[in-house]
Amino acid sequence: MTTKKIKARLAAENDTNKKIPVKRILLKRGNADNQDKDDDENNIHYEEQFLLRMPEGEANDRLRQAVQDREVPEEFKITFSDSRHATVHWENEDYTAKLVDLPCIIESQKTLDKKQFYKIADISQILIATKEKDLDIDYSYPHGISAPLKYVRKRRFRKRMSKRVIEDVEREVERLLQDDANAEDVTYDFGINMPDKIQEESDIGTPGPTSEGEEEMEGEGEGDADMDMDNLDLDEESLAADIEQQLDQNDDNEEEDSEEEASGDDEGDGDGDEDGEDGDEGDEGDEGDEEEDDQEESLQQKRELIQEEIDELEAKIEEKNEQIKSVVGNQIMKKRFVDQLHALEKELEDKQNEMNQIE
Repeated sequence: MTTKKIKARLAAENDTNKKIPVKRILLKRGNADNQDKDDDENNIHYEEQFLLRMPEGEANDRLRQAVQDREVPEEFKITFSDSRHATVHWENEDYTAKLVDLPCIIESQKTLDKKQFYKIADISQILIATKEKDLDIDYSYPHGISAPLKYVRKRRFRKRMSKRVIEDVEREVERLLQDDANAEDVTYDFGINMPDKIQEESDIGTPGPTSEGEEEMEGEGEGDADMDMDNLDLDEESLAADIEQQLDQNDDNEEEDSEEEASGDDEGDGDGDEDGEDGDEGDEGDEGDEEEDDQEESLQQKRELIQEEIDELEAKIEEKNEQIKSVVGNQIMKKRFVDQLHALEKELEDKQNEMNQIE
């Protein structure tokens, strides 16, 4: 074998033993998502929104219905004279409007496929429209958009207490505790010290006591104030004597009851021998009449109960029909109401069948 052939053979063996490089493909995070979803997210932009509050009336109802139907006419216009004042034109009438800041922030969301929702705005302002020429409303609106948020800015967001006031209160508490420790004799008076403002706010959510209850509470408070703490100790000897006397009376009453029962049994045996079988037959007849009356009364109560349930179901069905008529453009909500209506109708049919079986 020549030298050239040996070199060629060695070169071929080296080529077969050489590793083939593998190209690695790195997947970036998010490439596996649906392309349509990415397109939808790119098409949604952040918006600037505010609420519109019109004066109550038929014009407001017609505007609300037009917005729900997504058919707002061109005559509806909002023209701003500056950043806070505007004019709302609707049905040949002009309303004076003012843009004020809400005490809260409301998120606004949008959906394109009725499955996924995207946040598109933070609503923090409301445009209040009125027929009056001048609006006496501060730019910082004190109320929220619902009834429970009346004066929410004052009731919920109170001012922070300064550090100086807290230190003064702590020093006063320490002084009072020191005076109590140095005192030879200490008396306590219990009372309710509640500001009028807090009392009015607490009466909104919880029912207050009646006039009779208030008088009783006042009387008890006066008695407690005049009562000496030394008189609160009970006389154990008198209490034990009262308990023993009560037990003796109970024993005497039990003995009298047992004697009366024994005498009643003796008299009953004598009368039973004289009456004989006629008394037994009369008792059986009375018991049968009482059982029939009880059955009839129970059936009547059951009929009344079922009739009340039927009336309640009919009222719910009528209300659900009105809700279905009022829903426009929201097929998901409408389908939910229809399913609830079918369930109510099925329950009503069962109750009517139960009533027919009783009758």
